[in-house]
Amino acid sequence: MSANTVPTLLGRTALITGAPSWTGQGIARSLAAQGARIAVNDIDAAKAAGLAAELSAEGHAAHAAVFDVTDFEAVRRGMADVERAFAPIDIVVNNVGMLRQRLTHHPFEQTSPEEWKPWVELNIYGSLNCVRWALPGMLQRRWGRIIQISTTLASRGLPNRESLYAGSKAGIEGALRNIAMEVADKGVTVNTLAVSLLKNAVDLAAPDVVAATLAKIPLGRYIEPREVGAAAAWLASPDAACVTGQTIHLNGGAYHGR
Repeated sequence: MSANTVPTLLGRTALITGAPSWTGQGIARSLAAQGARIAVNDIDAAKAAGLAAELSAEGHAAHAAVFDVTDFEAVRRGMADVERAFAPIDIVVNNVGMLRQRLTHHPFEQTSPEEWKPWVELNIYGSLNCVRWALPGMLQRRWGRIIQISTTLASRGLPNRESLYAGSKAGIEGALRNIAMEVADKGVTVNTLAVSLLKNAVDLAAPDVVAATLAKIPLGRYIEPREVGAAAAWLASPDAACVTGQTIHLNGGAYHGR
């Protein structure tokens, strides 16, 4: 950014769930570079405080927001704490979405309802909880941005044994498209960024699954966190005020079409 460029998010506050994660850091730094105050959410207090301290040391306004997004009341309390101690929340980026344990990637017919539930709680209820508690303030101020981080797998089927992850992401995309229509005339936009393979997938998925997925990306490389961050910063900016109810794909050509 040149010295003469006014940051597009100056005076805005962004809550980023799972912010210390690979993608979350890219989003946090991109929004901070545009002048946003960053509320760093994570269930791990040390990780949230660590990233908040890093951002503060870099000259940005940052605040650790420690709560579990799957707990409706914890989200209410956590957001209220952010707004009392820091600033009203103008932007919510629902970034958290991957279970912490290494994925087993076994076929769906070998799964049980006990394995389905955590995905639904994290990717559907977790995002809805944050949207539910952030929306009233946004609607009152008639300005807000909801940005959901999703996956290319929510739009295309692959034999990679990720039906639970992909299905839960597709579910929240559908809910948010409808919420977008409810609030479209009230100054609040709601959009999704569907991301393909990030390099940290090597720590979360089986090596053969990572290799097979990478082979299907025409660009021939992983998607970088800074690229996701740049897209999120644009969606949050005044330049994207007419964009709502959309799923925008960042996938190197892995999924394409009209």
